[in-house]
Amino acid sequence: MIKKPTTLRYDRQFLKELLSDVRVPEDIGLKKCIQCGNCSSACPAARYTPYRPRKLIHDILTGQKDKILKSEDIWYCFSCFSCNLRCPRGNNPGILIHILRDLARMAGYGWKKVLPFKNYLVSLRDTGLGLTPLSTPIEAFEDELGADWAQIRRNLPEILKMLGMSSVPPRELPQEARDQIKKILELANINEEIEKFTKMEEKIEEN
Repeated sequence: MIKKPTTLRYDRQFLKELLSDVRVPEDIGLKKCIQCGNCSSACPAARYTPYRPRKLIHDILTGQKDKILKSEDIWYCFSCFSCNLRCPRGNNPGILIHILRDLARMAGYGWKKVLPFKNYLVSLRDTGLGLTPLSTPIEAFEDELGADWAQIRRNLPEILKMLGMSSVPPRELPQEARDQIKKILELANINEEIEKFTKMEEKIEEN
């Protein structure tokens, strides 16, 4: 049986869209890429996952927006920026990954990858701290961090008491600082972002 060839959609405005983002340095060497592969050879994620920075840049330059945004690959990068350090042309796939993830999320892709971090946003808004030991969602990280971590996390208040420490981890900002951080985040529309996370959680649960 002959397989039907995959149809690729090319977006001529994709490159321009990426380069117009304020996070992209003016001197980024994206258009100067020579596909040497130095980025992929230095990438820790490329050793253990299908992600390849060199391939990503190729797909960006050839306008394969849909393919990139739907791909799992853009979620494997953990922003060590080894690719940028090794690139002879000054390219920076690590920065581009951040933008691509935002575009993917706005297009409805990759939400399962970011939903566990809703707690991070709520904690940042309410306490001024991005994540505290007790705000880490067990179910979201148990597979990755293991059963031993999950057991410690579940019993953390009791463990702290046994060590003669407060049952609440001693990380707290002064109220004035918390109020200032919250005001800044609200001006940056953090409540609207949290609402998007909540709606997507409900949508995924329905499906």
